[in-house]
Amino acid sequence: MPYKDPEARRAYMRAYKAARAEHMRELNKESYERHKEAIQSRRAEKRHAIPVDERRAQDRQYQAAYRERVPEKLRENQRRWRAAHGDEIRERERLHRIANAERFKATQARYFQRHPERSRALQAERSARRRLRIIEGTEGRVSYVAILARDQGICHICKLAVATGDLHFDHIIPIARGGKHSTDNIAMSHSWCNLSKHTKLI
Repeated sequence: MPYKDPEARRAYMRAYKAARAEHMRELNKESYERHKEAIQSRRAEKRHAIPVDERRAQDRQYQAAYRERVPEKLRENQRRWRAAHGDEIRERERLHRIANAERFKATQARYFQRHPERSRALQAERSARRRLRIIEGTEGRVSYVAILARDQGICHICKLAVATGDLHFDHIIPIARGGKHSTDNIAMSHSWCNLSKHTKLI
């Protein structure tokens, strides 16, 4: 019988749990819910009995081991989260760049100095992607004279007058979001309004 040999008994239990994995998970969930407060209390007591530095070291060690054990799962979770919160992430990153503009400029300048060829290639790639999106989204000939006459010198974002030296033409629905490069989809804006809007819809 398996129980007479401890190693055989452990092997038998592993096979039993593997064969009934879903059922065992449900049982564990039910047991945890029934004894949730007692379990959390015991865990808290154990953690507080360990010095803070040692506890933090244990946490870091556990997290590092977990990342090594399931890297694909973590990457997939991160991809799903970023896909679900794309707008929120982009807005947070944009605000962070604005709040730390000087530091970002300095970092970018250092990178360009260290990797000039790579920097030129990235800039060329971005320009090519934008030109392609504009070509694909172009509908007829864009009349900037008609845009100026239609908008009467008013920024379509902040609704204030635009000085000649601060004039930008902005895609109302950004090219990156499927907007067309057409007279109807282009409007006057201040340079700052245009750059801060980025690819958002307003």
